Amino acid sequence: MFSLSVLLSECLSTTRKMRRALMKLLTVDGIDIAVEKKRVRNLNLRITKKGVYCSVPMYVSYKEAEEFIRTKIPWIRSKLKEMPGDADIPECEYKTGDKVLLFGEEKQLLIVPSEKFSYDIVDDTVIMRIPADSTAEDRKNAFRLLSKELLGERIAPFMSAWGNIMGVGEIPYTVRTMKTRWGTCNVTKRRVWFSDMLAEKNDRLIEYVVVHELCHLFECNHGERFKALMTKYLPDWQERRKELNGRQVASGTSHCF
Repeated sequence: MFSLSVLLSECLSTTRKMRRALMKLLTVDGIDIAVEKKRVRNLNLRITKKGVYCSVPMYVSYKEAEEFIRTKIPWIRSKLKEMPGDADIPECEYKTGDKVLLFGEEKQLLIVPSEKFSYDIVDDTVIMRIPADSTAEDRKNAFRLLSKELLGERIAPFMSAWGNIMGVGEIPYTVRTMKTRWGTCNVTKRRVWFSDMLAEKNDRLIEYVVVHELCHLFECNHGERFKALMTKYLPDWQERRKELNGRQVASGTSHCF
């Protein structure tokens, strides 16, 4: 018969093994990041004096986690440079004074208590009117909602202009939450979907994704014909793609992301 101490020792050993099985060290653009699958709802990044840590929902693959992390590389590099060796970076609560990244520009949040949700952008300030008892999650969702709406408006002139240039006319599109891709095109339905993460990016990068997806109306895969189309319409598309995927360090990125 096993003693209680032996059983406890085996249980602790099994727990540690299970945790190790759910944790993986990824190296993304030269940065080591510990990724752990947990019972959480969202993908979260945290930077401490010990390093970079990312927790992801159980159903998210490590490949999807890596793609998410890659979009945050500019922010990670910026924060690693700014961080005093012994201080943790607090998670954004979307409260007054917090900074957010909107269309490539850092803006400051101003939360105004109100019964109904509404918002305004005044210079470098995002004014969000939201109930006084709202939680950090409520404010995060409200910011995502306004980001989607603004992104849809931002995309419209690009879709119209490039639809005419490429001879495909007005193609309907939708902005939705997508964590593993910037956009997708359904050739049969002749419809395009864009990720709400594009709301963080500048117009130059949004335009790249628009052209990329419209090119799929002529070529489904990413072979030589597709690349030739991209070069024809957007000669610097490869540079834009690298910037979009976070391989170039951006300055002034928000600590809410």
